[in-house]
Amino acid sequence: MAPIHLSSYGTLVTTVVYILIGIGFGASLEQAGFGNSRNIAGQFYLKNQRVVKVMFTAIVVALLLLFWSVAMGFLDYNRIGIEETHLGPVILGGLLLGMGMVLGGYCPGTSIVATFTLAWDGLLFVIGVMLGLFLFGETSSYYENFWNNSGYYGRFTLQDWLGVDAGYVVVAVIIMAILMFAGAEFFERILNDPQKEERKPRKVSRGKAFGAILLLVAAVGLAYRGQPTPERLMKWHQKEIDQKIANREVQIDPGELLELMEDKLVTVVCIDVRDPADYNLFHLINSYNLSLDQLDSKVIKNLPTTAVKVVMSNGEERAEKAYRILASMEVPNVYILEGGINNWLHAYGEGEKSLVLKPIKDPRSDERCYDFAVALGDRNEAADPDPHHVPKRKFTKKVVIAKPKAVAAGCGG
Repeated sequence: MAPIHLSSYGTLVTTVVYILIGIGFGASLEQAGFGNSRNIAGQFYLKNQRVVKVMFTAIVVALLLLFWSVAMGFLDYNRIGIEETHLGPVILGGLLLGMGMVLGGYCPGTSIVATFTLAWDGLLFVIGVMLGLFLFGETSSYYENFWNNSGYYGRFTLQDWLGVDAGYVVVAVIIMAILMFAGAEFFERILNDPQKEERKPRKVSRGKAFGAILLLVAAVGLAYRGQPTPERLMKWHQKEIDQKIANREVQIDPGELLELMEDKLVTVVCIDVRDPADYNLFHLINSYNLSLDQLDSKVIKNLPTTAVKVVMSNGEERAEKAYRILASMEVPNVYILEGGINNWLHAYGEGEKSLVLKPIKDPRSDERCYDFAVALGDRNEAADPDPHHVPKRKFTKKVVIAKPKAVAAGCGG
């Protein structure tokens, strides 16, 4: 399933593909007239809407191809790099970029296109961009908190904000694009044609009408089809997930989890999928208690990509179900606590006076093999044991922290 990781084909192939994409992108911009500053600045005066038309054509076509590919199972949406939302810096950056485009007639990408066509104003704009990048790098420490934390929402999209399927957002965007096309042509006529009789609305050509209807039908069909549910995603990834669980590649020993919890350079997120009664009786410090139905919530989606997520139940049965859900969503760095809380308490809970341990007959079974006289949650030593005061365990390290590579492009890249 796409996307394909080009790095697996070697540096040469990756470099060649990137160069070809860059050449194609640059040539498309030049053919569309984006190498001419008058065309870009003209959109702000409503006299030349070429940029708006080309950009929205590209957006709606890409949008339909992208989400139809996801809906049909050809593309895994969760593996696509999407920039995390930092609302404050985005608003400020948008204002500065807009001012730069009005004054200079280019954005960073189109200025490079203009430079390669030997336009001196494009070259001067590129030099200005380079100076701006240098100044930002040298001064970013003074506003680091604003840059990293102001209006931070993590991976946040329109469908997340509205709480609807992506197909409905696509329908809304296409309707907006069609209205903008009509408005763009209207303003071009009344501002460029001095004669009043030329300002009358013109008939829409059959080709444009057919194109608009085709886009709307495709969008409505996408909304009806819907995006993949967790169950459908799990079915697509079932073979790969089953193999990892069967080979014990993702079950980590309590000793490894404790080591990670004590490592200040590693962020560990413990996801406890037991019933609230068992969770309140005992749980690891700073763990989340989530049901299986809550695993596709914003809590999971907004976790740091480099964080190690460890799912746990009393044994492994329910934890395996949780792992399947998260792995099918392509949540990175997910592991299972080997033997669950039963195994953890047998490893680190023997000093607890109020704890009664029972023999573990089946490590995978979620039958509770412990009991406490009082429900203390994480208010006991076993919830956050001191590694210097507990027996050392021998185990094979399995955690390999992987970070998805996000790809940015266009003016935002």
